[in-house]
Amino acid sequence: MDLLILFIIGFLSSFLGSFASGTTSMLSLTGLLAFGLPSYTALATHRFGLFGFDLGGIQEYIKHNKIDWKLVPVLSVIGIISAYIGSQIILSVDEELLTKLVGYV
Repeated sequence: MDLLILFIIGFLSSFLGSFASGTTSMLSLTGLLAFGLPSYTALATHRFGLFGFDLGGIQEYIKHNKIDWKLVPVLSVIGIISAYIGSQIILSVDEELLTKLVGYV
């Protein structure tokens, strides 16, 4: 039953997120925390789920020739470095504090 509720939360947050930015984060992250997932796990699961949105966006940008391919290597390296730094910062925060911060945002 819990899996069904999580699926419904994920589906609704993704559906609503396709219309209004930010809705996905608000619903899915809150739903994951409400089911008792540790804040680190909930945040990582949520970010991984957003990767699908990114892939869909990339596909549309490629289709409409909106990508400056000369910038892709540089921005990819910057993105990887930033993701590593961000993950290290998140892991350095106490889990109770992170849960409060994620719940507040």
